[in-house]
Amino acid sequence: MSQKVSLVKSLLVACKHCEARYLMRSLGGKLRIGLAEQSVLVAIANAAYLTPPGQDFPPAIINAGEKIPAETLKSKMDEKALIVKTTYSELPNYDIVIKTMLEHGVDKLPDHCRLTPGIPLKPMLAHPTKGVSEVFNRFDKSEFTCEYKYDGERAQIHLLEGGEVRIYSRNQENNTSKYPDIISRVPAMLKDEVTSCVIDSEAVAWDTDKKQILPFQ
Repeated sequence: MSQKVSLVKSLLVACKHCEARYLMRSLGGKLRIGLAEQSVLVAIANAAYLTPPGQDFPPAIINAGEKIPAETLKSKMDEKALIVKTTYSELPNYDIVIKTMLEHGVDKLPDHCRLTPGIPLKPMLAHPTKGVSEVFNRFDKSEFTCEYKYDGERAQIHLLEGGEVRIYSRNQENNTSKYPDIISRVPAMLKDEVTSCVIDSEAVAWDTDKKQILPFQ
């Protein structure tokens, strides 16, 4: 890893004019589509564990794992990485997660960072199966429910405190202006005591005459 960092530094120093911009774009290409995101979260957790945030400068602890046995160190770092990953899955916003971690530490992240209406989540996606028996075997004797796979468009509906409604796509894009008809129906869907919520749903076209769902196309 240190060799790669040194190489990148050397390349940056050698860049002229706008070359640095394209170098950074090439390095960040995979991150933009989420391929390296788990690696980034693990790296953030490792950095926060080895050099705890909130210390005076210069920090008294630079490498907390220096005298810890390798197996114990790996277990500790995996534990911190799981906290960061879990937190980010509920609140996928680096600005908030990292700022909170710097102020309160990794262990306190679940206390301060939770699912927040207005910040779109990354949806859980379906995995294909070879047959119904595989599903039954996985659940064993546990109770479970099933739902239809509707042919529509993923719509993550957020009701914010104050009544504002936002709708996000599966890629966390703000599609609110695309669905005025859904927004108009939200108040009737909720009980009076509900002031904020997140509804993960599928938006489908509805034939008002035949009272049936229309094909997505």
